[in-house]
Formats: sequence, C-alpha cells, structure tokens
Amino acid sequence: MRVLDSPAGRTVGHWAAPGALLSLLLALSGWFYHDSIRLYPSFFHAWAQADWLAIALQFRARGYDFFHPATFNLLTDDGVTAAGFPAPAYLTALLMGLTGSAAPGLMRGVTLAAGLGGVLALFGLVRRASGSALKGGVAALFAFSSPIYGYYQANFLPSAPAIAAVLAGYYWFWRALEEPAAAPAAVRRRLVVAVAWLALAAAMRTPYALPLLCTLGHLVLRPRRTAATVGWRAVAAVYGGAFGLLILDFSYNEHLTRTHHGAMFRARPLPFSSWAEAVQVTKVVREYWLFRLLSKPQWLLLLLAAGAVLGQQGRRLLRSEWAGHWLALAGGGLVYYGLMGPQYGIHDYYLLDTFFLPLVLGFGGSVAAVRLARPRAAWLAAGAAALLSAGAAWQARAEQVRRISVPATDQNVVARDNFLGSARWLDSLGVPRRATLLVLDAHSYNLPLLLAQRRGWTVLQNTPANLRAGLARPADYVITQNATYAAEVVNNYPAIAACLRPVAANGRLTLWRIRPVSLVARWRLRTDFEASLDPARWAGTASVSAGLAASGRRAVRLAGNERSGLTYHQTAAELGLRAGEQLLLAARHQTSPDAGAELVASLTPGAGGAPYWRRVVPCRPSRPGDWEAVGGALTLPAIHAPDDVLRVGIRRSGPGAAVLDDWEMSLLPR
Repeated sequence: MRVLDSPAGRTVGHWAAPGALLSLLLALSGWFYHDSIRLYPSFFHAWAQADWLAIALQFRARGYDFFHPATFNLLTDDGVTAAGFPAPAYLTALLMGLTGSAAPGLMRGVTLAAGLGGVLALFGLVRRASGSALKGGVAALFAFSSPIYGYYQANFLPSAPAIAAVLAGYYWFWRALEEPAAAPAAVRRRLVVAVAWLALAAAMRTPYALPLLCTLGHLVLRPRRTAATVGWRAVAAVYGGAFGLLILDFSYNEHLTRTHHGAMFRARPLPFSSWAEAVQVTKVVREYWLFRLLSKPQWLLLLLAAGAVLGQQGRRLLRSEWAGHWLALAGGGLVYYGLMGPQYGIHDYYLLDTFFLPLVLGFGGSVAAVRLARPRAAWLAAGAAALLSAGAAWQARAEQVRRISVPATDQNVVARDNFLGSARWLDSLGVPRRATLLVLDAHSYNLPLLLAQRRGWTVLQNTPANLRAGLARPADYVITQNATYAAEVVNNYPAIAACLRPVAANGRLTLWRIRPVSLVARWRLRTDFEASLDPARWAGTASVSAGLAASGRRAVRLAGNERSGLTYHQTAAELGLRAGEQLLLAARHQTSPDAGAELVASLTPGAGGAPYWRRVVPCRPSRPGDWEAVGGALTLPAIHAPDDVLRVGIRRSGPGAAVLDDWEMSLLPR
C-alpha cells in the first residue's frame, strides 16, 4: 500500500504529518500531565527530582554560573556538586530569570518539550527509513506511551532530555549514512550534527555514551563505505573531538567532587556483590518493572513487529549492519546493568537509561523494515497498531495516575505539604534567607530546603548516630515536622530533647535553636535488669526473666495472657516534679511481627482513681526479630498534689510476644 510503504506516502505534505503528530502528542500530554505539571517534586523518587530542581534554582540564585552547579544541601562544600552536563537545569534557570517565576512547572515543561522533540525525531527517523508517515507515527506513539518514560517525560530528571538527544542523533546519523547526498561535505555536516547530539546525551547521562560508541563502531565496521562517503580523517576529527570533550567534562566533574568533598550523584560503578544478588534484583525487575518499562500492548506490538521482520527476512536480518548495531546497543545495556545492578531494583529510571532505547529503536526498525504488499494486510496491520497504541496510551495514563495517587500519609507527600509555604513563614519570623537550616526526618536531601528557600543540611535516616552528627552541623536553626517528630526522631534519640530549644510552630512545622549547652538531666534511672529491682519502686517484677536480652541475660518479657508487665512508680514530691519538665523514656525492644507493645506514662492521684495525665509511646517493629530503639520526650502537666504518683510501665497491645531491655528514664528541667 503506497501510503505505508512507498515514498508516495509523503504526499500528505512534508510538514502536515509531523504537525498532526505534534498536535496529537500535545493533546495526550494534556491528558497525561494536567494534574501533575504544576506540582513540586512528589511521589516516585521525589528526592532525586528535588535534587535536579534544586540545581536549577541555585543556577538562578548564584548568577547563572554553569561551571559550579549547586544544590541547597551543604553536604558538599558550599553545596557545589558534580552534575554531569546539567543543560536542562541551566535552561530552566534561564527561563526562570526571563519569566521571574520559580514555579516547578517550568522545569517540567522544559523536560516535556525535550521529550516531545525526541519523539518527533524518532518519527522522522522511521519515516525516512520506511517512506511512511504512518509507520513513523506508530513508532513515535510507541515511545511516548511507555509507562516509565511517560512518568519521567514531564519530570525533573535529565533522562528524557538525554533520550531525546540520542534520538535526534540517530536521526542525523541515519541520514548521513543512508541518504544519498550531493557531496561528501553534506554527509560530514550530518555526521557532525549527529555526533554533537549523541555527545550531549552522553554528557548528561553516562549510559548514553553507548550510542556514541555504537555509531563509531558502525562506521569502523564498514570501512570502504565510510572512506568513500565520510573519510577517515573526518571520522577521527569528529569523534576525537566528541570523546575529548566528554573526557574534559568527566575530568571537570571529578575535579568538583574532589575540591568540594563529595557529590550528590553517583559517579562510580556499583556491581552486584554476588550471583544471588543478581538473581534477586533481576527477579524484582521482572516482576515489578517489566510491564512498566513497556505495557502489555507495547510488548505485544514489539513481538508482532519483530516476528514479522524475522518471518520476512530470516537470516538476511542477521547480516544487516543495523541489526548488528542494535545488538551492540542492547549488549552494552546489559553490561551497564551488571555495572550498576543493585540500583535497578529500586530505581526505575535506570531501566529507562539502558533498555528503553534498544526497545524503542528495535520496534522502530522492525516497523520500518516490514513490507506489506497486500492492501488488506496493510489495513489490518494499521488497525491492530492503532488499537494497541490506544491501549498503550491508556495504560500509560493509568500508571501516571497510580503513581500520583499515593495515600495522604505517604512520607514524601507529607513532607512536601508540610514545607509548602514554609519560606513565607520563616520570613515572617525574621529568619534571614542566608540562615542555614538543619531539617530532621527530611525524606529528601533538597525538597524541604528548596521549599524553605534556605540552604543547610538534612537528616534522612533518624538513627542516633545520624541525629548526633546533624546536631554537630553549624546550623542556625533546626526544623522538624510535627506529625513525625515524636515517632521518627524522639523515638530513636530521646536525648535530642535536651539539645533543642523551641522558637515557633505553625501547626505543621516546629522551628528550634540548638542549645549552646545541652540541658542536664536532674534525675536519671537506668537498668539492664541484671541487678535486683527495688520492690518499693517497681511492680510486676515477675515479668523480668533470664533468656534472650539486648545486653546481659535478663529482660522484661510479655507473652501469652500477660497484658502488662514491669512498672516503675514514685510520688511527685519524691521526684520533685514540676509543670513543663520533660520526662525522657528510652529502651530497646524486640517484638514478633504480630506483636504490639507500648510504654505508658501516667500521673494518678495519691488516693487512687483514674489518671489525670497519660501518654503512650508505641514500640513500632520495623525489623521484627531485631533489637530496636523506642523512646519519647513527654512534657509534664501541672501537678495536682505532692502525693500524686508517676507511673511508667510496659503494656502489650497485640497478640505476639514482646521483650524489653535497657530501660532508661530521666527528667529534664524547663
């Protein structure tokens, strides 16, 4: 059929077909991204998204200094970090400067525009290779509708722009090799343009050095044609210049890493540590990412197109230089998979960086090579392609909705919402923009800081060691999230209450100052239960027994029908309790997966009766079977009478067994 398989198919007009395709892609983009294009980094890999948005914002704030990309996080000296060749972030910064807006939709728009440009380049490549605008459109929609690509195509990561640059490079590379030119000079110009695009992609994302290497290998393995059409001197100059610039780019990034003592992005291989790990990660990739890299309709389309080409060409296909090129590209992706293997289990954009291009180019090449001479077969193929493409677009949108429809309790969403508007709040408190912040329980290196529009440090994993290291930073202020402070920070490191002085709160966040000298507990009690307990102060001592323990041989155990265990009690007068003091609790617990245990503190009248103050600190098992920390910082109320009794004990709240050891209590003055 002429419209499918012959140059006469171009009678739709040179610009009409790409214009129609662009209109369709813009309409699909509106459908895909209307509910996310304005959002700050959120949902899947929000932390990585925020890092790139931070670079764009800092380019603008630091006078558009391209050679010193920086984030808001001062983990590196002055926040400067190696970032490859951050062209999308820099372009975003320029647009921010021109528009006077720092809205996140600008960077999403830059990424989307680049992605659409790449899809149009793929259309042009397949159209020229096949002579069919329809085939080019099918290939373009195939790429656009990948669920993973669809998510990152209007995002902050440089993967989509790098893919677009590769597709543009292949468009010009194919034209340089396969289209007759009026003069060798025209071929060389096309090759220069192709290599420039491919080098740009490699500079932005390391895995995209593979297409550049494959194109060089392609030229080397056809020596006579290369010598006749391009010339070896031109090949050496073009590729030598490209690789020279990439080496300079890599060396400069290494220089930034050394001089600024670190980088925000991984620049070293992380291979599998064992065959077992490789099998485990591969199983995760297969089970979780296989139908997100391509949806089921896309896999079916790919199998049908590849099967048709194999059926028509058979062994002749294996002798094709382009088939060899594709095998080299796919093989390089497998090598990179081995070099960065553990990253693939939890980073879907690594799959985008290594396997998306071979799949898309393999499909495009298969569609271009298929020949359907009978009109009926051609129309059936076109109808099937249209139906499957529509199904792929539907599934891509469904994946987009799934990714942005996370529970309101998602930690990244909670952090984003808590810090929205925090810059104005800090301004109202008189906190200077140059002040440095320490954000605890941040869930992201940069998102809280860029929303607060201040630089500083973040603590992501709230271990006692990390929290102590964070407090040692020279931060002017500390910010915590009210919803997670007790459970995620104090629970792990109760002593932090002695280090912080509250300044202000807005219902979502609390601003603190680090005390120059930490408060000293005026009363402290510690026991690992190895020594006998004073029965005048402790009740339920029968729950202490020998056996499994965090330290020593004895611990508190609750199992079977036991609902409550060891309890400490002492009067307010004996302890000298005063309103506003903080009672710090700390212990280590081990619980079974179905267990529930909690520390309970209460104040009851000396004459008996119900407690007039009661607080509960739950033991949350995140690693059942391991010893985990539990703790709390509880502010005491006004004491009713000197003979009121403070009680602190352990209670079981679930069916499983619970063990508690290394109990510590202390009182901090106001």
